[in-house]
Order: sequence, then structure tokens, then C-alpha cells
Amino acid sequence: MRLEKYILMPGLDEAAYPGNIGFEEMVKFYQVASKSEITEMEKIIKKGDWNKFKELVTKVTGKELK
Repeated sequence: MRLEKYILMPGLDEAAYPGNIGFEEMVKFYQVASKSEITEMEKIIKKGDWNKFKELVTKVTGKELK
């Protein structure tokens, strides 16, 4: 299942609560990323590699996750 199908909704706002760190940035990522970057992200998510996730989000969106 591809995440982009669930988060490419115009006007989607982030709900602020503990544990949703990075959701807004992930939405932005899927809105501006190229197809190859999205494919790369899907592989990173499947592996559960948080560091690579943060690196790619930062590279594509310019927003740094902590």
C-alpha cells in the first residue's frame, strides 16, 4: 500500500499531539517529491529506517526533523 494515496489531500492540516512528529513534513514531502523520491521513500518506510526517512524529508522539503 502506498502512503501517498492517503496523504495527498489539499488543505490537510496536521493534528498536534504527542507521537505525530514528522506528519506535516511527510505530507509536504509527498506533495513536492518527484516520483523517484517517492519510490525511495516507500523503500525507506518498509525498512523502518528513521534516519534515512529524516534525511530524505530534509533534502526534499528543507525541513529538518529531530
